[in-house]
Amino acid sequence: MLVLLRRHPRLAATAGLLAVWGGVSAWIAATFSGNVQDWSLMNDELFYEKLATSIETTYSPVPHIHGQYVAILNQLYPLLLAPFLAAFDVPTAVHAIHVFNAPLMASACIPAYLLAREVAGRLLALGAALVTVLVPWMIMTGAVLTESVAYPAFLWAVLALQRTIAEPSRRRDVLAVAGLALAVLARTQFVFLAIVFPVALVATELASAPVRGRQRLRTAAHEAVRRHRLLAWLYAAGIVAAIGLAAAGSLASVLGRYSVTAHGSPLPASVWRAIATHLDRAAIGCGLVPLVLGGGWLLASTVRPVSRRAHAFAALGLLVTVALVVEEASFDVRFPGEGGIRDRYLFYVVPLLLAATAAALSEGRRWVTVAGAGIVAGLFAATASLVPYDTPHGYLVDAPGAIVNDFLRGEAGSFGTGSFVAFAGLLLGLVAAAGLVLVPRAPLAAAVVAFLAVFSILATRSDIDRALASIGPSGRQLSIPAGYTLDWIDKSLPPGGTAAMTPFPTTTDFFTTAAFWWDQEFWNGKLVQTLVAPDGHWSYAPFPNRTLSPDWETGVVAGSGNWPPFVAFADADPRLLLAGPRHAENLGLRLILADRPYHVAWMTRGLTTDGWLRAGKPATLRVFSTGDANQRFHVSIKLTAPPPAGARYRFTARGATRSGELAAGTARAIELDVCVPARSRADVRLVSASAAHIAGPPFQVGVTGDRHVGGLLGPIVVEPAGSAC
Repeated sequence: MLVLLRRHPRLAATAGLLAVWGGVSAWIAATFSGNVQDWSLMNDELFYEKLATSIETTYSPVPHIHGQYVAILNQLYPLLLAPFLAAFDVPTAVHAIHVFNAPLMASACIPAYLLAREVAGRLLALGAALVTVLVPWMIMTGAVLTESVAYPAFLWAVLALQRTIAEPSRRRDVLAVAGLALAVLARTQFVFLAIVFPVALVATELASAPVRGRQRLRTAAHEAVRRHRLLAWLYAAGIVAAIGLAAAGSLASVLGRYSVTAHGSPLPASVWRAIATHLDRAAIGCGLVPLVLGGGWLLASTVRPVSRRAHAFAALGLLVTVALVVEEASFDVRFPGEGGIRDRYLFYVVPLLLAATAAALSEGRRWVTVAGAGIVAGLFAATASLVPYDTPHGYLVDAPGAIVNDFLRGEAGSFGTGSFVAFAGLLLGLVAAAGLVLVPRAPLAAAVVAFLAVFSILATRSDIDRALASIGPSGRQLSIPAGYTLDWIDKSLPPGGTAAMTPFPTTTDFFTTAAFWWDQEFWNGKLVQTLVAPDGHWSYAPFPNRTLSPDWETGVVAGSGNWPPFVAFADADPRLLLAGPRHAENLGLRLILADRPYHVAWMTRGLTTDGWLRAGKPATLRVFSTGDANQRFHVSIKLTAPPPAGARYRFTARGATRSGELAAGTARAIELDVCVPARSRADVRLVSASAAHIAGPPFQVGVTGDRHVGGLLGPIVVEPAGSAC
């Protein structure tokens, strides 16, 4: 067998590559992604699950959520997920998706190997491919996020661009366009490749232009167009389309849900510091050596290439790396998140740096590469102290590279983490650069690959252990089953049944309530619509919703004849109750089979958006009857006094009055009977004569402002009293 592999090195490389793919896939699936039992990042995971569910139910790749079209380009991942949601219930499908993510993301080793082969030998390319799929960012496989498909798609696209720059042909031009399309379909973020590509192409032609002076750029551009006529026509058509969209004010809409990123200055003043810190974070997360050796080789080969192929790779790799770092730094500065540096948007540069490192090791003692590596090491040392070395809590889904920070802080001691990392980085960089000159190529290559593989395995293993032991946003440990039926709505519905939900605050904490409603929608695929009040509050997800706005006089919801037959709502919701028999109850929610068109059994007016009586201002509870005779209803209203003070109340219904006082923070069920005329309604007047200061409504994390309220209503129970009136 060994003799056969020596005689057929291509076969040996293929076997090695398949071993890397299979081995890493099995390791990630068995130790991590197959053990993840919950979601971790909302609303992103819910977004892609809903897109996949739409594909599964409509058999159309056109993106829809809640039955409405949404502008989104990256539909590749939802297309891959749809079969799982078609074959299994949601919890089983999500588990299968997590397992599937491992080989999907690990398949990045194939284009990574082919990219490295453009500039390095088989063994070094295989080493680069191995490290590509061992890096800490592989823990993205534990989430329903596009990174699992975007990682290989990005590398396939860069490979296609590299090959058409290095050896132009019409066939390779077509493959380059296909690669760009694949990348954007995988992740809209990669639209920047369409801008970087022609610049890299002209740069390569510029390096080999026979003339000098002012004519050089013109000659290079002319040669690029001559060699790539098909691309030139396609880009011309794209520019015309972009001008048309800009004239119509719709250019940003091409980015879909990311169109907000096109507004405002993309390069605010603080972005330059962020560029340095973001690149440094990615470098630390992958062991620094790829930035020093790979970055040094990219700089050197852009200036002094050994071949057209090397220059094509260097120019493209350098431009892609710079563009990606600038893009991510700009995004994090303009749209800051809790984790600070969200390196999950940036780690795509790592395989490019690894391939460039393989090239540097292949070429050996080139002083220009050594000089480039020294420059990069110096820049890292100069900016390392600017990086925040905090480690976010729990599963580092946004910043897997931050896992190294705990170790760095521990080793730094009183020296200071930034200073320690700067000194250690400079030392490691100089040793790596000196190794190019002082150490023979084979031992140096083996040492570098071994160091990076061990570093990556240890970092990824730490990320895995941290994630599996963490408590997720849902309040459950990520690696332990919930212990109760998550998809209870799906399981309670008849075949073909669908449901809507009417979210409402279940606590005063925004995030706790949001996680509760995310749970309902994420785990129940048959929950296809969210109904919100006319004020639009309490959606908890930026998806298209329907407004539930019953007529105050009739109680009828216009146009609701074909809305989902089942509706889930919180028992404590004091806003309204749709008429219909109770179908199921769980977790403080009630699922009813709503009469259609929808109409309410009762509704309130005059409360705050989250159900409080306004201090000194009356509210109304209106009870509806559809019977042919007058009917008596028993009304039970739970009233809770605000924590800072007691509450005085007076509830009146056609002569029947209930009044009293509650101590601060206590609750009481206030009961009275209401006589409702046939096919009409009757009102209960609700007044709080007291006032207390409380925080504003929990619209978001971190409630702002305050208000005067009298008492919190809910649950409200209205039931037939069994007698006429």
